[in-house]
Amino acid sequence: MERTITKIEQGKRHPERFNIFLDGEFALSVHEDVLVKCRLHKGQTVHEDDWRGVLREEEEAKAKQLALKYVAYKPRTEQEIVRYLREKGFSNAIVATVIAWLTQYRYLDDRAYANAWVGERRRTKGASRELLRMELRQKGIAEQTIDEALADLSATDEADLAREWAFKRYARVRHLDWQTVQRRIGSFLARKGYSYSDIASALRELRRAHDEDGSDGEDGSDGNE
Repeated sequence: MERTITKIEQGKRHPERFNIFLDGEFALSVHEDVLVKCRLHKGQTVHEDDWRGVLREEEEAKAKQLALKYVAYKPRTEQEIVRYLREKGFSNAIVATVIAWLTQYRYLDDRAYANAWVGERRRTKGASRELLRMELRQKGIAEQTIDEALADLSATDEADLAREWAFKRYARVRHLDWQTVQRRIGSFLARKGYSYSDIASALRELRRAHDEDGSDGEDGSDGNE
C-alpha cells in the first residue's frame, strides 16, 4: 500500500515538531530530527515499509528526548536509564539503541558516575568502602567498575574516616554517660559499614576524649539524633 505526503506543517506550540499529512489526512507528528533523517517531503510517496521505519525513528527520538531530560536532572547509571525507559513502555531494542547513543555522546558513563559517587558520599556522608560497594551494586554498576572506583581507598583512609565521623557525632552526645555514647556512636559507624576493628579504634580515642571532658551524665536521652 502506498500513500502520499500531501502536507507537512510545523507545530505552533512545539516548533521542533512537524505534522505529517498523508492523502490529505493527519497521520503523525514527528520530531525535526526524524523529518531530516527520513528525508520526508511534500509529494513523497510512502510505502508501508517506509512508514514503519518512520514510526520506529519517531519512537527512538521520543526515547532519546526522555532519556536526555532524565540525565539532565542528575547523573544516572545505565541500569537506572534502562529501568526508566522500560517503565515508559519502550521496547528492548529501542532502549539498547538509546543506551548506545547516550554512551557514544558521553551522557552516560558508569565509571565516571561511580568515581563521583564515591567522592561525594565519602565527603558528605562518611560512607565506608563496604557501604559504597553495596550502594553502587544497587545502582547496577558492574563489579569491575566498582573495584576501580574503590581502588584508591586504603585501610588507613578507612580508619581515619571512621574516626573523623565518630568525633563529628560525638559533638552531639558528649554530655552523656560513656555507655550511651559508646552504644550510639558504635551503632552509627556500623550503619555506615565500618569494620569492627575501625569502630573499636575510633571508640578507644573517643573514650579518652570523653574522660578528659569529665562527662558522666546520667541522662541517656538527648532527643532525636
